[in-house]
Amino acid sequence: MENHTEGTDGGGFHNVVDNDGAFESDTVQEEGSEFEYTFDSEGVYKYVCTPHEVIGMKGVVVVS
Repeated sequence: MENHTEGTDGGGFHNVVDNDGAFESDTVQEEGSEFEYTFDSEGVYKYVCTPHEVIGMKGVVVVS
């Protein structure tokens, strides 16, 4: 298992949504908001911020 936390520094609405549906955070605007998810298996997890997907706000978590 691996634990991963994402946070925001404000500046609009943000969320974290896995491309394959493994996890999805609430959409937040407050600076310092965090989303934590524990991965139960190894793999590559690609995610996007849906409000900003069109401008390329995305990321990847590699669990090994």
